[in-house]
Amino acid sequence: AYTASGSYTVTLTATDAVSGCAASASDQVVVNVTPVAMFSADPDNGCIALDVQFENSSSNAQFHQWDLGDGNTSGVLAPAHTYSAAGTYTVTLIAESLNGCTDTLSLPVVAHPLPTSAFGLSQEESCYAPVTIQTINGSAGAVSYAWSFGEGTSSLLNQPSITYDQVGAYTITLVATNQYGCLDVATEQFIVHPTPVAVFTADPIPGCVGYPIAFANLSVNADSYRWTFGDGEQSTVPAPLHIYEQPGAYTVSLIARASTTCADTLTLLNGMVVNPTPVAAFTSDTLASVRNAIQFSNLSTGAVSYVWDFNDGTTDMEMNPIHVFPADGGTYAVTLIAINAFGCPDTVRTFVGVAADPLIFAPNAFTPNTDGRNDDFLPVLNGFNGWNYTLLVFDRWGKIVYQSNDRAAGWDGRVNGREPVIDTYVWKVVVERDGDARDFVGHVSVIH
Repeated sequence: AYTASGSYTVTLTATDAVSGCAASASDQVVVNVTPVAMFSADPDNGCIALDVQFENSSSNAQFHQWDLGDGNTSGVLAPAHTYSAAGTYTVTLIAESLNGCTDTLSLPVVAHPLPTSAFGLSQEESCYAPVTIQTINGSAGAVSYAWSFGEGTSSLLNQPSITYDQVGAYTITLVATNQYGCLDVATEQFIVHPTPVAVFTADPIPGCVGYPIAFANLSVNADSYRWTFGDGEQSTVPAPLHIYEQPGAYTVSLIARASTTCADTLTLLNGMVVNPTPVAAFTSDTLASVRNAIQFSNLSTGAVSYVWDFNDGTTDMEMNPIHVFPADGGTYAVTLIAINAFGCPDTVRTFVGVAADPLIFAPNAFTPNTDGRNDDFLPVLNGFNGWNYTLLVFDRWGKIVYQSNDRAAGWDGRVNGREPVIDTYVWKVVVERDGDARDFVGHVSVIH
């Protein structure tokens, strides 16, 4: 064997065994340089997925053939390769020269497995703070753990517990590490929701049968609501109106719920008192002894006080009033409000027709446009000769816009000399003699 490369002369000498004669032959033998396979792996071990860069330091080689140990090969000078599965891989490099000489080198590359980081929580959310939760470690292939709880604290325990004092969304992180230093990360979120607080008031308290009760919703941290009113009725309106049809004491409940599963309930046990309502009723009849007077008979039940509105600008609180309507007559919507001892009202309205007073005639409209027709307003009395006379005209605010003591002088519609204003006015005629006075009242409209 030649230990060095070079060109060598090889001579063969043959000698006859009998005669001792010898003959020689020579030839040249060329010993080529042998390549040297040499490489390293950076790194030669690590966690999957393991990225390895191979450094080729072979000499006297022009060709390189790699077997990467996982079924993959390469012909480049210094390949890079990723090992995705754990294991020990034998990497082989064959270095070859131009004349076909080869050298081979094999080295191991170790890809370590990853642990599996996994965990659960004793609960995923809470409606109240503070709240303590327990971690449940489901990791595999790990020997150490590092926890971060999303609010600045951490732990190295296998299964720590954590207390959250404030509302918020917290990201919990677990880093699981095996004996090779390989790690895996898992995260979970824990939410502490704002706690709903159910609060409401009702107005009026107590209420009255047949009249709406307004429920004011003062709840916080809620976005949906369910009311039960104690009479079989419910509502999901945030601030409902409710009418009770029967008297009694009702239990009202409000469930205030957030968009999560959090809820709060406020119940007022027998807290909504509803009192009975009276029944308002009346009849009317013309009073023969007084012109334009109507006698009202109150037929209400369950009431202790009354308010009458005669639709002519006057009211009364008598039980059975007699009312004198304006002299020009007409139809009036007379309203009676009957109120019981609890302050609960009932209202009835009836149209009452009243004839014009035959002792006075007054037009209900005139046209002060100086065309010579119907230019003035002048009531005409039937009788009362020798009586003191006053005509008053009032605007809609009760201000006197015209006054005269002359029975023959009418109003031309002007106010302080200004052009007539289209509107409806109240007129009043007062006649008086020797302490006896009579009033006549009506309405007149200025039109064009």
